[in-house]
Amino acid sequence: MPIFSNLTGLFSSPETAVTIIIARLLIATLILPFHELAHGWVANKMGDPTAKWMGRLTLNPLKHIDPIGSVLMLITGFGWAKPVPINPRNFKNERKGMAITAAAGPIANFIMAFVLLILAKLILIFYVLTDGAHWLYLIYSLVSWMVTINISLGVFNLCPIPPLDGYRIISLFLPDRIYYTIQQYEQYILYGFMALLMLTDFIYTPISYLSGLIANGLDFATGFMDLIIRALLGGA
Repeated sequence: MPIFSNLTGLFSSPETAVTIIIARLLIATLILPFHELAHGWVANKMGDPTAKWMGRLTLNPLKHIDPIGSVLMLITGFGWAKPVPINPRNFKNERKGMAITAAAGPIANFIMAFVLLILAKLILIFYVLTDGAHWLYLIYSLVSWMVTINISLGVFNLCPIPPLDGYRIISLFLPDRIYYTIQQYEQYILYGFMALLMLTDFIYTPISYLSGLIANGLDFATGFMDLIIRALLGGA
């Protein structure tokens, strides 16, 4: 059975709440800055050095942390860092440059989830080899939660609602008339979307479904680690 398939069912110990909080804290201070760094790095490669000039091409969390976004991350599991500054006028093709730059953020989340999932399975190997050391299980739980949050953040940012990354991506294919109309009302659309998030749970079902699909895909992509674990279990 894939190790990641029933991940949330693993956490029934008294340490669960602490594990989740620590995972969210690490996401706020490490992963959210990585997400923003990815935006700035790609923008710089495409001709916009604004983030570089403002010292944002760094993993230093102090350069990226947004107080409100960090608090919400700790409380709810969803949050944001301070957006990197991007000047689309520096791109050869403004909308194409914005779309590619926007895609870099969620892709960074999925890449980090892939790396962390390999790490989680590696920790599980040592857990088996040490006959179930409890401290290794706690670290495994922590890293696994970081995988889950990374995937959820990546999927959430792909929502086609301005100013989320997903909107910047699909805007590449919108007719000019619709694109510029949405730009005029972007702030109001965001307020409406945030109100819906607070008042309803309509967005969480598709996010959970898509997150599950991506999680299964990453689990399959790291299946070589499962083979090692099964071999160790078979020889135990």
